[in-house]
Amino acid sequence: MFLQNGMIEPWLQSHGLASVTQVLVYFAIAKLGDTPMDGKTDVNPEGLTAASGKWASVVAARLHSANLACKVSVSKLFIFIQQCSQELEFGSW
Repeated sequence: MFLQNGMIEPWLQSHGLASVTQVLVYFAIAKLGDTPMDGKTDVNPEGLTAASGKWASVVAARLHSANLACKVSVSKLFIFIQQCSQELEFGSW
């Protein structure tokens, strides 16, 4: 499983890892013991964290149990979410 905050799909494909579980994380924990802060915004009140791959539903269930949002996405949708998040992070919009 790869946890990521950015586009690594080309690298995964070039190393034969295109089908691994990936998680695009949009939550933060300031320090050990703090409550996680979910990446929910006015624009995306459902949260931006997304998981794709074999273990995506397991990852989502674990995050949901901590009151964190996580969408389970099919690969093409997941890639679209990755690309949009990169554009938002780097100001391409």
